[in-house]
Amino acid sequence: MPHWLIKSAAHRVISWLPNSQWWNEQFQRHVTRSLDLSDGSFEMRLRLTQRYFELYAATPPGQRTSGFTTLELGTGWYPVVPIGLWLCGADRNWTYDITPLLNADRLRATLTKFADAARDNALRALLPAAQPDRVEQLDVLCKRSAAEDPIALLASIGIEVRIQDAQNSGLLPDSVDLFTSTSVLEYIPRPALTALWGEFARIAKPGAVSAHFINLGDQYRHFDRKLSAVNFLRFTERQWRLFNSPLVPLTRLRHSDYLGLFQTTGWHVIHDEKTHAAASALETIPLAPEFRGYAKDDLLVLTALITAKLR
Repeated sequence: MPHWLIKSAAHRVISWLPNSQWWNEQFQRHVTRSLDLSDGSFEMRLRLTQRYFELYAATPPGQRTSGFTTLELGTGWYPVVPIGLWLCGADRNWTYDITPLLNADRLRATLTKFADAARDNALRALLPAAQPDRVEQLDVLCKRSAAEDPIALLASIGIEVRIQDAQNSGLLPDSVDLFTSTSVLEYIPRPALTALWGEFARIAKPGAVSAHFINLGDQYRHFDRKLSAVNFLRFTERQWRLFNSPLVPLTRLRHSDYLGLFQTTGWHVIHDEKTHAAASALETIPLAPEFRGYAKDDLLVLTALITAKLR
């Protein structure tokens, strides 16, 4: 099994190259083989889309379950969540990313996954909120994706892709009912998160909901399976700068930090789902001074789905 330091070093070298984003894409495609939309990743994102919708629909004072608007932070390679929310009844979806990762092949792969899942009834199980009339359109959308521009195709079903920093969204006040992100917040520094929550508060509709899935474990464990999920807690901030990926740098903020950020920016946490590493994971990790003030339970949180509503 490859050692995590190999990936750390590779990312640092790639970051020095011209057009580093292209080289990183080749590294993911041919070395780590993590670029394809696997069945597991697709199903995980569909299940999260269903949870985002459920959390929004269940929040008083009785949210609409059709005709609502959404904003996704971090479009990424495959637009599973905005397409899923469109299937659930969203009429307008904005999806933001600072890097243009979506292309025609990836949109076609995404729509093919949806169409295949609809044909074998997996979609009904994974995304029961999907509306039948919209599900029926998937085959046509899949065929259109072979010839049409991906941005234009998504726009035709109300999904607008924006390549810009969402801290300045350009949207009007009272625009968005539901904000989402999936494995994105862990890469955003604290000051930028504060600005984002402020911007989201500005453009939120009354009763808006903000639901975010966060990975809080060491991302190198996906490359090196022998690595502890909390290995990065052993490094001081100065040491971590040497090992952290300059391409996708983790902030190492902990669960309580995210809860505090919501609370200090006017959002009230209404739902919090967590998974934890085993307590033994910390027994072999000499904690860096930056993390010794945290509760052990807080340090062991690996994933969190945090949902908040404006006060």
